[in-house]
Amino acid sequence: MDFNDSPEEAKFRKEVNDWLSINATPKGKSKDSATLSEEDALKVAKSWQTKLYDNGWACLHWPKEYGGRGSTPIERVIWGQEASNYKLPAGFFEIGQGMAGPVLMMYANEEQKKKYLPPMAKGEEIWCQLFSEPGAGSDLAGLKTKSVLDGDMWTINGQKIWTSGAHYSDYGILVTRSDPTAQKHKGLTYFFLDMKSPGVEV
Repeated sequence: MDFNDSPEEAKFRKEVNDWLSINATPKGKSKDSATLSEEDALKVAKSWQTKLYDNGWACLHWPKEYGGRGSTPIERVIWGQEASNYKLPAGFFEIGQGMAGPVLMMYANEEQKKKYLPPMAKGEEIWCQLFSEPGAGSDLAGLKTKSVLDGDMWTINGQKIWTSGAHYSDYGILVTRSDPTAQKHKGLTYFFLDMKSPGVEV
């Protein structure tokens, strides 16, 4: 098996390297983000994500119409290899871009995709994960947060724990129990929750 770059891959690798060498700082030559306050680290991360978006490097595998680049799997690998040599912000966008985004692309309508995906790719909006609960931990079969449909509106009551970034997130991916009569691994409903909604306490 040949692990060397093809001519097209070598060209892409050079493009990645050229851009990173101008716009990012090699590891060991910048102030460690761990010394920054959370507020400052978030500002740095958002600024970097916006730069990626504006230059066509955000969410490489996403379709272009939603803010991505439409890259191939091997191009994602190449980006990761080259980016690993640089000190880049991390830790703020994984839930949105890695979990909420793919679900939106698979199940949401076009209006929802255009509303949520570009700001997610640009780093304008932060997402958190609302799964774990007291008494259930990360076992979704044991969750008790209830969702009840009343007309075309849902009412949700319950508590979530261990939600990293909830205090600065704009949206959350939320799993609730919508059918208490169903088997534990069924009767669950997945929501996108505006963290500024009335009744949400962090």
